[in-house]
This record gives sequence, C-alpha cells and structure tokens, in this order.
Amino acid sequence: MGAPSSGLIAEFFLQHLEYLYLAHLTHKHHINYCLYIDDIFLNHASNRTSIQIILKHVNALHPKLQFTAEKEKDHALN
Repeated sequence: MGAPSSGLIAEFFLQHLEYLYLAHLTHKHHINYCLYIDDIFLNHASNRTSIQIILKHVNALHPKLQFTAEKEKDHALN
C-alpha cells in the first residue's frame, strides 16, 4: 500500500504531461481524446496516421509510463 497522497501526486504528474505534450500530439496526429478515470478514449483519422505511430510517440513521453491500445470491435468499445 502506498501513501494516501500517492494518487494525488500521480494525477498531478499525468496532468503535467498532458499539458506539456498532448496539445502538440493532437495537432500533429489529428486526434481527439477524452479521459475517464484511468482510461483514455482516442479518436484519430486512420488515413493520416496509424495508432501504432501515435502509441510510439505517447510511450516516449516518460520511461516509467507504458500505454497500450485496444481497438474497437463490432463498432463498440470494450
């Protein structure tokens, strides 16, 4: 078990990364995103860039963070 403040510190850190880098990535890759608790919903133009390229850029933000991608199935989210 971690300290009671660890969740708050993690939230501050992720918001800091979002502020610094996500605006650049949204313009570069033409993506829209929304956050829900610890999930990120990402909508992108597949004819402009692939999800693997976006994932590579996002995973390069910090060495301790590792994001994964799950594509929609049957026009529905998991």
